[in-house]
This record gives sequence, structure tokens and C-alpha cells, in this order.
Amino acid sequence: MTQIDLSVVVPIYNEEEGILQFADELRRNLDRLNLNYEVLFINDGSSDKTQENIDSINWDQLSSFEFQYNAGHMRALEAGFELAKGEMIITLDSDLQQPPKYIQEFIK
Repeated sequence: MTQIDLSVVVPIYNEEEGILQFADELRRNLDRLNLNYEVLFINDGSSDKTQENIDSINWDQLSSFEFQYNAGHMRALEAGFELAKGEMIITLDSDLQQPPKYIQEFIK
């Protein structure tokens, strides 16, 4: 099994409108790094089409986990931390207020 250098944990709630754009931008930035990475989308019980949109993403490093109900942002983060296999963990919200372009700076 390949060692995972970086896990990116993303709690998500009702982001059907922007999740595909976020995933695209995140992937572009992660692929620029010289690291083995994984991305964990934790869907915190979204009531819209967020999960359908996530399921349409073809990205080998992406795993998604869906809560049956809204448990809250912190519980979604905790779940991501429990699942993460990386030596480093970064969390980002999927609304792009924390742009993925800064991941390289976070790592430094």
C-alpha cells in the first residue's frame, strides 16, 4: 500500500451548486504537489443534490462518506480525522472561502 502524505478533509453540507467547481479547483492544486494524497468529502446529511454531484466525480484519490442526518460541522471533521490516513491533515470548507491554492503554503 502506498503511503499517504496528505489527507484533505472536507466537511460538506448542502453544496450542490458549488461542489463540482470546488472539487475541480482542489484537484488542480493537489496534483501540482509532489505528494501522495487522499481527499475525504464528509457529507453532513445534505438535503439537496450534493451527494449526487459528489458521486459524479471521477477522481481516484477522492472518497466520500455520507451521514444519514446533519450531525454538525465538528462531527463531520471528527469523522474525517478518524478516516484520514495521511501524515498531514488539512481541512477545507467546500465554499472556496479557503482557496485550495493556499494548500502549498499550509504545508510549508
